[in-house]
Amino acid sequence: LAADAAALVERYQPWCSLTGHRVTLHLGGVGHEGLCSGIASDGSLVLDTPAGLRRFASGSLTAADDVWRGT
Repeated sequence: LAADAAALVERYQPWCSLTGHRVTLHLGGVGHEGLCSGIASDGSLVLDTPAGLRRFASGSLTAADDVWRGT
C-alpha cells in the first residue's frame, strides 16, 4: 500500500454493497439523500445528490432516532 495507496480503493470498490442504491447518510442531524456512486480514492462515500456528487468521510446510515437503546 505504501507504493500504491489507490490499490486499496480499487480492491474495495467491487465490495461496496451500497453502490447503485438510494441511501440517506445522516451527519450532524441532517439527512443527505442520494444514489451511492461508490467509494472515492480517499475512502469517502460518494453520493449522487440533487446538488451533484458529494463525498462524505463520516456519517451514519442509521438515523439517531432509529437506534435501539435497550429495554
